[in-house]
Amino acid sequence: MGLLPFVKDRVTFLLHDENDLLVDAIEVDATLSANHKSPVKVSRHPVAKGKSIADNARPDPDGLTLECFWGNRPGDIIEMAKRYAKGDFSHAEAQYVKLKEARRKAQKVTINMRIWTYENMVIEDISVAETVDDGASITATVVFSELEVATAISIANSKPKVSADGAKNVTGGQPKAAPSPPAAQSASSRLGDNMGWTQNSTLFKKP
Repeated sequence: MGLLPFVKDRVTFLLHDENDLLVDAIEVDATLSANHKSPVKVSRHPVAKGKSIADNARPDPDGLTLECFWGNRPGDIIEMAKRYAKGDFSHAEAQYVKLKEARRKAQKVTINMRIWTYENMVIEDISVAETVDDGASITATVVFSELEVATAISIANSKPKVSADGAKNVTGGQPKAAPSPPAAQSASSRLGDNMGWTQNSTLFKKP
């Protein structure tokens, strides 16, 4: 199987933390295959002719599956022996460890491919098949899935405060007292008001 044209510009997984800050990177030595997926979920019930189909065909998250190869980069044998004595990993093992950590932490990954740049991807699965001929190299199939990110909007609570007796207090101060009911008016007083007279003691005088 021939290598895809990613050798000159090797595929790199850019790892981000929860604040979208770049914290690490994993460089792939060679990409053996790439499978891009952009599925759409389509409803199975009939749609009326002439109606919008936006509610009946919803794009699902993108998917990307890469077959990645990491080799054991050549180096001085004495230096390699010193690293192993300290418990250091080989190049291929070190990249695999970072890949596993990124999956465990569910880190967001940015991947620049030849035909598309994927953002907000998470590692969904890692598969490694070892053979006796692999030596220190590692070939892994890595499955990525897009993480849908939404922006939260906070809205201030504008509901008026309610006091213990149930009266609404808009300004936050003491609740306003309810207005007193009007005093009872006698029949003669109402008659004088209707006639345009004002009351003075027990007599009515025209203004």
